[in-house]
Amino acid sequence: MLAGAPHVCSNSTDAAEVLDLLERTRPTQANGFAASVAHLAKDPSFPDRDLRSLRRGNLWPNLPDDIRPADPELRHNMLGTTETGSVCVLSEDQSDQPEHRRGSFGRPAPGFETRIVDPDTGTDCGPGETGELWLCGPFMMEGYYGRERGDTFDADDWYHSGDLFTVDDDGFHYFKGRHSEMIKPRARTCRRARSRPPSSTRPGSPPTSSASTTPTGADRGRRRPRPVRPPADPSTTTRGR
Repeated sequence: MLAGAPHVCSNSTDAAEVLDLLERTRPTQANGFAASVAHLAKDPSFPDRDLRSLRRGNLWPNLPDDIRPADPELRHNMLGTTETGSVCVLSEDQSDQPEHRRGSFGRPAPGFETRIVDPDTGTDCGPGETGELWLCGPFMMEGYYGRERGDTFDADDWYHSGDLFTVDDDGFHYFKGRHSEMIKPRARTCRRARSRPPSSTRPGSPPTSSASTTPTGADRGRRRPRPVRPPADPSTTTRGR
């Protein structure tokens, strides 16, 4: 959209309807959550669909042979949550990655900052150490309905996602599970380290990739919305869904 391209969205739960939309609008790139993409490929009409316009994205089964990944796990995934408003961790590089980057979700999207934190000690984890993903940025939600902001964000405006991640030396994020599922065989103290992506542009990447450097300090642009409080008389308020 930054380049002026049309952005077509569908909220249909019917695979055939989504495939109809793809055929009708002929996009050059199509992305979706893994489960929804798999749902499309399983539709009986999928083999007969004309989706030759697609050149990028994660609709792997119908991409041309020259760009279809031999192993989808060696392409960057992306992380998006309702709380962050959209995708918050991704990569502009859609080429096959080296084996050591298998399962990568990429690095923070422009405007987002991340930390990987030991949930028991509250210290930042170093590269390769598993911890909880914390997120911060101006696009975050204001809070959950009926709950104080302090119940969701800490005093420094960090949102604790409950997702377990590791980050490598280059700032790429890897999902490891949920905090509630973690079993620690022995106590471990993580060393202080930040998970921000490098500030330099990687070789061969477009100039706009430098925007992936997350803002800090006064440039961060955070705001502290007022606490989200339930109405005094809920019977007089229509709650949106």
